[in-house]
Amino acid sequence: MKESGINRLSPSILAADFNILGEQIEAVSKAGADFLHFDVMDGLFVPSISFGIPVLASIRKKTDMFLDVHLMIKEPIRYVKTFAEAGADLITVHYEACENVAETLAAIRKTGKKAGITASTSASAASGATRMVQSTLPVHIGSRPLSLSGPAGSAAHLRQQLRCKAQIRRRG
Repeated sequence: MKESGINRLSPSILAADFNILGEQIEAVSKAGADFLHFDVMDGLFVPSISFGIPVLASIRKKTDMFLDVHLMIKEPIRYVKTFAEAGADLITVHYEACENVAETLAAIRKTGKKAGITASTSASAASGATRMVQSTLPVHIGSRPLSLSGPAGSAAHLRQQLRCKAQIRRRG
């Protein structure tokens, strides 16, 4: 993983053509992408279903890119070890999907992988995720409801993101 700067390019394989997935992963790698992003959805925490462990494991065999796995699933602690073993480098979980966020983040770190936290657009979830800043990076505060995709953002979402950024700076 490149260590310079804080911004990273992490294209999502959800945007790929799965008929030529290997070629597209190679293309984004050659184009300079830092990470490869996996949005894992279970149909429970969010209404959509995406892909899981077998897809991650097969891609891990074909690339040495940093694999950024975003678990949009209920109680992700159940699968942390399996996703780590399948090749994830970073496992990000949703604050509001975990019964015990601190325990989930500790389980990720125990596997030797990087832990991240994200929160939906709700103020309470974003506030909770922001409180976790000390124990994990990255922190992502959503800019649209979990069930939606595409352009997003509102003044309220931006204010929540800026509060999180300010708290990160204060904590160093």
